[in-house]
This record gives sequence, C-alpha cells and structure tokens, in this order.
Amino acid sequence: MHTQPIFRLALALICVASLGCAEEAKYKSVQFGAFSREDSKLTFLAQTLVLKANETIIGWAFDIENPPKQFTIREVISGPPGTSWPPGPGEVTDEGRTVSVVKTIHNPGLKFLFHNWTIDHTDVAGNYKATLYIDSKLIKEVDFVVSN
Repeated sequence: MHTQPIFRLALALICVASLGCAEEAKYKSVQFGAFSREDSKLTFLAQTLVLKANETIIGWAFDIENPPKQFTIREVISGPPGTSWPPGPGEVTDEGRTVSVVKTIHNPGLKFLFHNWTIDHTDVAGNYKATLYIDSKLIKEVDFVVSN
C-alpha cells in the first residue's frame, strides 16, 4: 500500500517536468545550393556545381520543425589549393583555404534560408567542401565544384 502514493508522486513529477520541456527543433530537407534574385523574389536551387562568372550566392535552405527562439549556425567552407579567403567576418585557417563563420539567428521561421557567400571571377575553380553545424551539431556536409 505504501508504494501507491510514491508511484503517484513520481508520476506527477514526471508530468510537471514534461510540461516545462519544449520539443527539440528538427532541421529537415537541408540542402546546399545557389540563390538568385529576379524581380525582388529570392529563388533557391539545390546544386553542387557553381559557376563563378555569375557572381553566384551560395548557401543553405531547410525547413525547421519546432523552431527554437534562437540557434547558432557555424558554416565552414574549404577550398582547393590557391584558395585565399580575405579577412572578414570569419576565422580563416589552413593557410587561407578554410573559413568558418558563426552567426546566431533569432526567431527563425518554419522555412529558413541562409546564404553568406558569393562566388565570383576571383575565386579559384575546383573542389570545395561546405559544412553546416547548428548549435555545435553537424547537420550536413556537401562537396561542390566551382567552375568557369
């Protein structure tokens, strides 16, 4: 008979604790690709071939289920020999071949677009790698090619 009230108390504590916990955000349909703008409309095309002649803006698109109030993105881009990222908003390592940028996003929507890079005529053609982390968790890694 003494176990029943203890069981009820434990069950009540579990219920109260679960009310305070929000569902974890899920990042779905994570894609890497290029953005274009026509008539002030932003369009995203998932692709791994980037033409540098067009000054292409590259980045990520994904859906968020249970969006958090904020999250932190870290994007790492590594390029082929000869790549040299200019000083700027990120940390440049590997003799200039790799750059890492961190950004905190507040109040994201259900759909999310993140672009931080423009490929232009000064970029080295060749094989690159883009890696996306959200709140320090690896979300996706993509190999892509920059071509003339």
